[in-house]
Amino acid sequence: MNNFKLLIPTAGLATRLGIDYPKTLIEIKNESILIRIFNIFKKYDDNPIVIVRNISKDMIKNHLGISKKKAELIVQEKPNGMGDAVLHYLNSNISNYNQDIILVWGDIPLLQKKTIEKTIKNHISNNNDFTFPTMEVENPYTLVIRSKDNEILEVLESRDKNDFKHKRGERDVGLFVFKRKVFDYLKKNLDGKYNKQTGEHGFLYIIKHLVKDGLRVKGLQIATFEDTISINNKSDLEIAKKYFL
Repeated sequence: MNNFKLLIPTAGLATRLGIDYPKTLIEIKNESILIRIFNIFKKYDDNPIVIVRNISKDMIKNHLGISKKKAELIVQEKPNGMGDAVLHYLNSNISNYNQDIILVWGDIPLLQKKTIEKTIKNHISNNNDFTFPTMEVENPYTLVIRSKDNEILEVLESRDKNDFKHKRGERDVGLFVFKRKVFDYLKKNLDGKYNKQTGEHGFLYIIKHLVKDGLRVKGLQIATFEDTISINNKSDLEIAKKYFL
C-alpha cells in the first residue's frame, strides 16, 4: 500500500524517566518504541519520515542502522510544537502529492493492528479528509467534542483550557490519517494555532477548522486501552511493559 506516507515526530526526550535519549528509543522487551512503530506500519510504508531534534539525530540514525530500517530523517531545529514538527514533512525529499499521511506520535508503543487497519480502511472507503481513532477514558488529556448527531466538532488539549477538568471523556490516541490539504491549514494563522502557555504550534486545533470548512472529519470510537498508552513517566513505562506482547 504505497499510497500512504508514514510520518513520526520524535522530538520528546525522556528526562522524566531519568535518561538522556529520546522516548522513542526506550526499549520494552528488547524492542524500541520506534522499531515497533516501523514494524506495525510497514505494510503501509516501509520508508517513513522521522522528525528528529539535532540533539537526537545521530542516536536515532544509528539505532535505525543497527535495526536495518530505512527512513528519511528531517531535523526540527527548535521544539516549536507538534504542528511545526508535522509541517517539516514538506521539507522531505520523498514527499508525494498523491499520498495521504499517516501521522503517529513517536512515544506510543502499543498501537494495535486492528485499530490501525480499521482507521485506514474507514479513511479510504469513506473518502475522509481526516480520520482518527478515539476512546472514552478517565481523566482524558485531550477531549473530543461532538455534536448532537455524534459528529466531530473539535478536539481540546488540557493545557489549553484552565477549566479542563473532565473526570471522564473521549480522547484521541495519537494516530491520525489525513489528506495533504491539511498542511495548508497548518500553515495558516488560525485561531488556536499557538498554545497560550508555551507558545508552541499545536496540531489538534486544526480539526475545528476542517469541520468548519465542511471537510470530512471522522473520529472512530474503536481504540483499545493499549492504544492509549504513551510513555511520559516511569508509571507509564511499567504499564506498557505489562501489556507489551
